[in-house]
Amino acid sequence: MTAAQRRSLRGPWRIAALYSVVILCWSCSWYASKLQGGVVDAFVSLVWRFGTAAPLMFGWAALGRQKLKFGWKVHLAFAPVGILMFSLNFAFAYHAVKLLPSGLVSVIFSLSTVTNMALVAVIFRRWPGIRSLMGAAFGVGGLALLFLGDIMPIDEIPGYWAGVFCGLAMTLTFSLGNVGSAWVQRRGVPVVSAAAWSMLYGLLSSIGLACASGTTFALDMSVAYVGSLLFLAIFGTLFAFSAYLELLRMVGPARAAYCTVWAPIGALAISSHFEQFSWTKVAAGAVALIAVGNILVLWSGGGPGKNEMRQPGERELPPDDPLGIGRYRTGEG
Repeated sequence: MTAAQRRSLRGPWRIAALYSVVILCWSCSWYASKLQGGVVDAFVSLVWRFGTAAPLMFGWAALGRQKLKFGWKVHLAFAPVGILMFSLNFAFAYHAVKLLPSGLVSVIFSLSTVTNMALVAVIFRRWPGIRSLMGAAFGVGGLALLFLGDIMPIDEIPGYWAGVFCGLAMTLTFSLGNVGSAWVQRRGVPVVSAAAWSMLYGLLSSIGLACASGTTFALDMSVAYVGSLLFLAIFGTLFAFSAYLELLRMVGPARAAYCTVWAPIGALAISSHFEQFSWTKVAAGAVALIAVGNILVLWSGGGPGKNEMRQPGERELPPDDPLGIGRYRTGEG
């Protein structure tokens, strides 16, 4: 076997390994987030989490010799992205997993593909096609079936609907952050650099909100809390993010996004073992509907693309790479 043949065989195995790392980390992150609940305020937990993760992300960018100095206009974009994606989004997630099984919250979050599409239609007047609308209908229908189909004893779970609201707010803030992130990428900012600065602004936001609420910056020294904190900062953030970026480079954003379809399945499997979630025919059917809906939306390229923010005279990006991340495969940016 020639060296070229060996390399060609390693490619699929490498892609499979990257998918496995991302899906495993994301699947476990939901239950790890639940372990962050308790005596420590959600924003304080985020301070400890991103106080650990943000310096690691800056170090990664520095080791990769990526640009870290940007003008004030770009920082005006970093700030809201960080507040939405790395502060409010996670705060809503932490509150949601306190009130609901973490696997169910991950299923709500998987509908970010649908909210991405809806925001593009509202903000940029880019209307979805029939396939995207069908996918959205499947997703919303599956979510309604999941929460209204008597899958769980609602009366026995205090704050059930508050948990659903927090899950929906988590998904919306994430999608709003995606819109800002797409604008940042359109300006040629490297993904790791953008993530590092956005995490820093999210960290500062969490510090400010924690101070405003009057909470103390206590640290729960239990094994469950510290272990889940380190897992989320290192594996759930740094390792999963690096594996996902490499996956983006190798297969492009459309195929890489299928991680968001499979990770909730893993999260539900963890919930069925450690929490109150029980698999029923209705639950399985609802999750299948949501998965099919997400696949339809992803297949049709629904999401906050870069062409919507294209300036006059700028090159339009190909439809199969709406976020323009494919240019990193050629070493651009």
